[in-house]
Amino acid sequence: MPIKDLLGIGTSLLGGAFSGIGAKKRQEAAIKAQREENEKARNWQQKMAEWQVGIERENLADERAYNNPSAVMKRLKDAGLNPDLMYGSGASGLVDSNVADSASVGNVPPADVSGPIMGTPTMMESLFQGAAYAKTVAETKNIKADTSKKEGEVTSLNIDNFVKAASSDNAIKMSGLEVQLTKAQAEYTAEQKSKLISEINDINEHVNLLKAQVSETWSRTANLDSATVLNRTTAILNNRRFDLECEDFARRVRETDAKVNLSEAEAKSILVTMYAKVNNIDTDTALKQANIRLTDAQKTQVEHYTNSIDIHRDAAVFKLQQDQKYDDAQRIVTVANQATQSLYHISQVASDWLPSPGGLAKKLLRSGNKYLANRL
Repeated sequence: MPIKDLLGIGTSLLGGAFSGIGAKKRQEAAIKAQREENEKARNWQQKMAEWQVGIERENLADERAYNNPSAVMKRLKDAGLNPDLMYGSGASGLVDSNVADSASVGNVPPADVSGPIMGTPTMMESLFQGAAYAKTVAETKNIKADTSKKEGEVTSLNIDNFVKAASSDNAIKMSGLEVQLTKAQAEYTAEQKSKLISEINDINEHVNLLKAQVSETWSRTANLDSATVLNRTTAILNNRRFDLECEDFARRVRETDAKVNLSEAEAKSILVTMYAKVNNIDTDTALKQANIRLTDAQKTQVEHYTNSIDIHRDAAVFKLQQDQKYDDAQRIVTVANQATQSLYHISQVASDWLPSPGGLAKKLLRSGNKYLANRL
């Protein structure tokens, strides 16, 4: 029997044993708590009964004092009547034969404290519930891994599958990204391969997040006309937050690889180009709307980076060229890694600005109206 099955059986048996122990402990705690609550209820009932008897005695004493002959004669005198009237029927109205009703105290049942206690898991049971949840998560991950394996995907790159694919000029299909390698990459040193592999795995994670974000965005813009989409795109690309993300992108690239020195215009052009492809917008139109001006040399450099990674809504390809030196490959990987991270951030911001069905988001209009007014 496989070890994982034995572990599952062991977990179930231990869980059942501790569940029984936990139930017994809860029952004992519930009985004790209920006894205490019953005692409190009895003490309360006794105090209320004593209070009720006291009230009845006070009422009786007041009634006797009121009907005392001396008190009756005094009331007759005070009223200017003959005190002898108390001996006849004329004094009947001066005597109160009704004792005031005593206060009634209802029977208050003790609170049920056993139910909540019996429904509360013990610490040990909570631990086993957590273990069961962890087991479920692990099984789900295994299922996903098995599915990826059946579909020919790899969950992440490692030295073995990297070298195998590169040596045969094959592509590696990952969960979010297809990586195209050549024999040139198979010749890199182990340290160089490891560095590339780490960043390509990061790119794959960024692309997975980006695809999910873009799918949500598309579901909210499916019914919008092309003019509205263009206006919104223009506002997004010319918003200060987009510019700040471009600046941050260029800074992160420089910090990762000092040999890569992107100007702000180049950084923005790279992100605008990638944003347009992901959102199925004409790239030239997006670049014009972003009001980017590049020299021919800058255009060549931007194309060098953007041609290496092609991300669309449903597919993404990252490719390294044949006979490509490691330094150039590393620069391309670095730019692609930081760019996909920034692109995900931009897509999040753009999604926040999306309109509810039937109208354009006020925040987006505030951001883009001034620019659009100058352009139109």
